[in-house]
Order: sequence, then C-alpha cells, then structure tokens
Amino acid sequence: MSNLFSIKTWRKEWLVLTGIATLLVSLFELVLIQKKYSLFSEGFLSVHQLSSPSGILGFILVSLSADAAVLGFITMLLLLVSDRIGLKHPGRRFLILALAVTPLILTDFVYHRLADYLGDALDLSMMLELVDGNAFEFVAVGFEHLILPLFLFLALILVVAFFTWKLKKSLGNAPKQILVKPSFRKIFIEASLLFLFGFILLFFSRITNEAFDHGLKRKPSGQILAYFAETLSDIDRDGFGLLRRPADPDPFDEAIFPYALDIPGNGIDENGVAGDLPLDGADELEESEAGSRATQWQHTPHIIFVMLESFRADLIGATYEGKAVTPILADLASQGVSVQSAFSHNGYTVQSRYHTFTGHLFPANEGRSLEEKSLIDDFKKNGYEVAFFSGQDESFGAEKMQIGFERADIAYDARVEVHRRYTKFSTPGSLGLPYDVLIERVKTFLSTRESTRPLFLYLNLVDTHFPYHHKTILPLINDVVLSRSEIRSERKNALKAMYLNTAANVDRAIGRVLDALRQVLGEAPGIIVTSDHGESLFEDNFLGHGYMINDAQTQIPLIVSGLPIVIEQPFGQSEFRSVIHAALAKRPHESQKPILRENEKKQVFQYIGTIERPRQIAMRGLSGRIIYDFRSGLVQTEGKAWRRPELLENSEYSAFQKLVYFWERALIARND
Repeated sequence: MSNLFSIKTWRKEWLVLTGIATLLVSLFELVLIQKKYSLFSEGFLSVHQLSSPSGILGFILVSLSADAAVLGFITMLLLLVSDRIGLKHPGRRFLILALAVTPLILTDFVYHRLADYLGDALDLSMMLELVDGNAFEFVAVGFEHLILPLFLFLALILVVAFFTWKLKKSLGNAPKQILVKPSFRKIFIEASLLFLFGFILLFFSRITNEAFDHGLKRKPSGQILAYFAETLSDIDRDGFGLLRRPADPDPFDEAIFPYALDIPGNGIDENGVAGDLPLDGADELEESEAGSRATQWQHTPHIIFVMLESFRADLIGATYEGKAVTPILADLASQGVSVQSAFSHNGYTVQSRYHTFTGHLFPANEGRSLEEKSLIDDFKKNGYEVAFFSGQDESFGAEKMQIGFERADIAYDARVEVHRRYTKFSTPGSLGLPYDVLIERVKTFLSTRESTRPLFLYLNLVDTHFPYHHKTILPLINDVVLSRSEIRSERKNALKAMYLNTAANVDRAIGRVLDALRQVLGEAPGIIVTSDHGESLFEDNFLGHGYMINDAQTQIPLIVSGLPIVIEQPFGQSEFRSVIHAALAKRPHESQKPILRENEKKQVFQYIGTIERPRQIAMRGLSGRIIYDFRSGLVQTEGKAWRRPELLENSEYSAFQKLVYFWERALIARND
C-alpha cells in the first residue's frame, strides 16, 4: 500500500484510485450476484446462466468497465473537491477511496436486502406507484428492511467528516505533496472517454446477451449507464429506449411504444403486443355494472362484512400440530359456503378495496366522476345504517381509488386513535390498529346504538399484515415470535408458525364480534368474510404481496353465511357489489343459504401494478392461469415455463391474445 503514497502525477493518482475502487466494487458485486442469482452456475430458480469460461470472463470484463466508467467520474470529482478545500496530503486518498466505493456498495446492500424479500419481483418504480408516488410513504414502507444500511451511510458521513477534519488539523503543517495537475478540460475528457467506453460496452452487452443483461442490471453502475442508454436510444422521444423494460417495439415511430392505447382495426399494433386489436369482441369486456342497482331492495337483513388483511385462503381449515387455526371461520363455512376459487384482481390493498366496494374492475380516470358510488351508498340508499370500522388509514391511495368511507354513518379508521397503533410508523400506508382496539370500538358502538334501521357493519382487521405479530397477539396455538430482523427465508417454517398464530387470534376476534352482534341484534346477521389479498411467505423466495401473480398472493378466502347470495366460481372481488344487489333485490325466502356454482368458461382478470402500466396481466380460470409479463415479453400458461408468444401452441396463443385484448379494451373503455 506504500505505493499509494508515492504517486507523482495527478493523472496517475486518479487512475490508481479508480482502479482500486473498481476492483473492490466489482469483486463485491460479483460475489453478491452469484450468491443471489447463481449467474455463473446452475442454481435453484436460476434462469440466466453463464457456464462457459469465455462467458464468465466476458461478463467480468464488462462489469469492470461499467464500474470504472462510473467510478472514474466519482474519483475525479472527489479529487477536485479535495484540492479545492486544500486537502492535499497523500492521506486523503483513503478518504477518497472510501467515499467513492461506499455509495455503490451501500446501494448494492439496499437492493439485495429488498431482493431478499421480493426476489426477481423487485421493481422500485412499481413500489413507488403502489404508494401513489409518495416518496415519504415509500421510505416508511421500506424502512423496516433498510435500517442497517441507512445507519451505515450516516456513520460513513460522520467518519469521513471526522477524518477530514483530523487530516486538515494534524497534517496541516506537514509538507504537502505537489502533483503535476493537467487542465480541467483534459481531466474531463479523459474521464468522459472512460465513461464512453464503459457505456458502449455495457449497451451492446445488454441488448445482445440475456444473461449479461440479467446480471448487469443488478449493478448500480449498470443502472446508471442504462439510464443514459435509455435516454440516448429513445430516438422517437416516446419515453422508451432500447434498454427500458418493456423495450420500445419500434424506436423510430413515436406512435408505437409499450402501454400505448391500441386503436382497434387500424392495422397498427400501437403497443407491440399480440397484434392489432380487432374491432369485434368488445362484448367480452364485462364490468359489474348491473342495472339492478337502481332497484329498491326487497330483503334488508343485518349484515356484517369482514375484510381481513393479507389473510391467505389456505388458513380456512388449517391446523398446527393438531390445533385448529380458524375454528370460528370453519364453523361459519359449515353453516354456509366457503368459496375455493375466489381471487383478488390485484393483490394490493388499495386496489382490492376499490374493486370490492365499487364493483369496477378498473379505476376511474378523468372522464368518470371521482365521487364513485359504492356499497356504502347502496346500503344507505336502501335504509341501512352503515358502520365502518377499519384498522388501517382509509385515506391511503389515490383519490380515484377512494370508496366514500367518509359517507358512512359511523366512520372509524386508524387515524382516530393513532396513539394506539401497533405499527412503528403512522404514515397512511403503514398505520395499523390491533384487533382488540377494533373490537372495543365495535362493542361500544353496538351498546349505544339506538337506530332501528337494518345494520351494515364493515370490519377491517389488519393484524396478519407484515410483521405478522405485535404485543397483543396471544399464544393460542404456539408461542413462536420472530423479530423483524429474524424474518428470513431460512426461517420460513418459524415465520409460517407465527403467521398461523396471528391468524388464530384474528379468527377468535371475529367470533367475539359475532357474539356481540347476535346479543345486541337478537338474531344472527348475514355474514361475509374475505380478505384483500393473500400473502407469500417465502414461496418462490418471496415475502409479501402485490408484486407477483400467483395463488399465494391473490387467492382469497370467501365465506358467506345467512345470505341468499349466488356465487359463481371463479369469483373476483369486483363481483361483490353485483352479487349482493342480486341477493337483496329479491324477496326473502325460507332458506337464506348461499348457492355455489362453477363455470368452466369464466375467468378472473388480474394485474400487478397500475392498470395503465401493469407489470403483469393474467386470466385465472378454474383449471389454471395464463400470465403475460410486460417487462420480459414472456408468457406463462398453466404453470409451464415462461415462453415467448411466438413459441406458444395455437390454443395457448389464442388465450394470450384474448388476455391482451381484454386489457386493451379496458383502457379504451376508461378513456371513452
């Protein structure tokens, strides 16, 4: 390391520091990429591999050039700044080296920390969209996983500031090393040439080799260079370059780009997916816009609608070491029906709430009134007292996704008693109240209720959301508790046990509310119990919801008891409003049992992200699911391997086209 202090020229100092920083960062990232994605060997769920020595060597060289391109500029700027502030002692090189490599390594740490939970589904832009573009909400939601890197970054700033001060103070009188310094213009040109070399090499490597693309986009330097590549390759200025995912299908035509509105029958495929949208087939777009909503209901029983948060469908009837997890819900199912094929359209709370209450599959745009009518308005119109109790902040989500919470006769959500939250943060997307607070408030309402009107009680329990435990959870079926830092894929069995115990607590809480209702009302109410979405518990190396279309995240429990609702499987959340209308519009019969039917031809549309720019779209039928991924351009049918559309069999390609056309017609309908 003594050679680090014997440098005689400014250019050599810059080259040596850039070289050392490049080696440190590249080595660190190569180990991370191999460990996480098995890029250089066959591994579990590894799709892209570089098995040949030439392929591995080529990737290493491109990786080094990308890091050198970015670090060359960083070290140049740091050297100029240190000259400017008079820090010219050779000891400054350690500070410059630390400042150069730490941002990239910390970015790696953060990215791979999130990837531990989200796997290949990690998409920071989509995460920001899901919290309505609110950067503060994004930080709050992600903070649980980023505490360590944030503290490390703050510590680095303090350490660098301290050593800079010490160097200037203790070495201020020491002889300074005078280096031959070229002009700024020459320095900038040399750094730019290094950047250009890395940029060109990365650009061609990513567009010609899928394995290279898969690995390089995991590197901070690769993402920085890709930003410039996307901007420069966006020739038609439609916002999509060659490295963008999804890529621009026609870089020279500004009318053709991903997510463009496909005009039917004009012979042009504006979004580059599945061909031009045909003129016929518009009748396939069926939203729940039942005309019967204008009909006065003939049947007005008391009803409780329970919406559970992140509550998996397989919890109904589940056991843990011989103990029933959800005996209350299982008993309700035996008295009515438990729907086996019920699904969330999106797998994310805000969208699921919107689908359930409005009956619309697709959110409103500027052309539709933002004051959407919902189940709240329907029940009030038919003489009901509407009591809405939610353990979360009902203001969370874009204005167009609101359901009229404030129009309920009794409107209680987590904002009322923020101080009683179990969550660390009180931002709209994070705030949560424990079930015992909700039960207390519901019982208080029931004990003081004087209305003779029929009651529609909505209860939203959020305890089964991450981190799946809080201090009021009782050890009903086990006493397994994991701290947030202990929630890891290698402990998924313990995580599942903790999750099951929390679900057991929620099940008993539902029983307590039902007992209170029966006692006050003097009769059994009609009951609907469901959830906003499911939850992946490290299936497919993923934790959470809203980022992948699979049964773990989108299949939901649905139990109906004491209501003559007709449910046709598969069932989607946007059907709730219409089936409730249909059941209550008829005169009451002796039997109040729900009816369950199956329809082999029926499919439930699903999407991830926003409907305007989804990451994935899918159709789920009784026999399976077809998924299209916009970023990769690949299709998955019935659980088979992902394939390009042109490799699908005829029947599969027809199903793929039907899926895409449904989505395209939905966008057109929203813009009419």
